Amino acid sequence: MANPHPEDLRGNFENNIHSTNKYVNYTKIPNIGLEELAKSKLSPIEYRILFVVWRYTYGFNRSDHDLSLSFIAEALETDLRTVQRGIKLLLEKRILVVLGLKQKTRKLSFNIDKFVNDRKLNDNMLIGNKDNDDTANVNIDKNINAQVDKIVNQEKKDINKTLKKEGEDADGKPWSYSDENVKKFYNREL
Repeated sequence: MANPHPEDLRGNFENNIHSTNKYVNYTKIPNIGLEELAKSKLSPIEYRILFVVWRYTYGFNRSDHDLSLSFIAEALETDLRTVQRGIKLLLEKRILVVLGLKQKTRKLSFNIDKFVNDRKLNDNMLIGNKDNDDTANVNIDKNINAQVDKIVNQEKKDINKTLKKEGEDADGKPWSYSDENVKKFYNREL
């Protein structure tokens, strides 16, 4: 039995004593998730939370499940605040997603799509597909230039509104941009 199937492993341990896989219960986790998580930098509590989420989702052939913070804390034998912080970080990193909320539970799921999309982006970069990278840089430059131009044009409009060729001073008297008026305004020589 080189590659035992799940059907072959059903039953108790004694019935499967001669199989190569001595463990009856196991959790099917997508390989891409394991490979990408091996590369990521997570704290020990984040890994432990992931193990519990995997156990109660993939371990029962589910993609998501309602898990309360107190349930996870009890499974990890740690305090509630540590679990809250760990889940918050995993949600911020988009490794876990919340698919629904109930009164005291969250429907948590492992975000496998994040890893699939990240892998596709990395594969494009590794293959040497510079077109995507150059296009992205050009688009970013265009967006930045457009925003800067918009701000500069707005500033010009604001300046032109306040400084017309013929304007008024603080007292409401008309004045122009002659050297004399500028000297008087600043009360100094140019």
